[in-house]
Amino acid sequence: MFKNRSFLKGLGSGFIAGALLLQIMIMVREVDNRVPQTEQGTRPEVTAEVIKQRAAEFNLKVYDKNEKVYDQKQLDDTVAKAVAAAKAEGAGAPAGTQGPKQVTVYILEGMPATNVVDLLYKSGIIVDRQALETTIIEGQYTSKLRAGLYTFNLNEKIEDVIAKLTAPPRH
Repeated sequence: MFKNRSFLKGLGSGFIAGALLLQIMIMVREVDNRVPQTEQGTRPEVTAEVIKQRAAEFNLKVYDKNEKVYDQKQLDDTVAKAVAAAKAEGAGAPAGTQGPKQVTVYILEGMPATNVVDLLYKSGIIVDRQALETTIIEGQYTSKLRAGLYTFNLNEKIEDVIAKLTAPPRH
């Protein structure tokens, strides 16, 4: 039919490939224009704080490189070791003494303040449940409670309990 059939196929393929490349370039330029820029025309510097804020918008957590993060197996092992150590400490006590002097509890991430207070009360760490709950609410500590493994003395002061629960993690 056509003498230059292969030439026309190549020309058509070239037009299609060129159109696709042009569309890709246009999309990249549109995405590039969406990134906010400063007055000088450069992109703002991305800091750790900006990344943490953006992650919080999507209910994600960003941890520092030096911060120790446990997976469930490591956490279970740590709790088991703490329980074994507490039992060993209690087993060596004379028969006339009462139970352990310290109690280890684990506060879960996102645990409501009332559940934390109940856990501490049932563990014997605090005596007055209502006083601790009132102090946490009035002092606006509900959002400052941190998840983690804590060791408390029995009948500990409310101020000491709050100080431990709101202290930043040690490295």
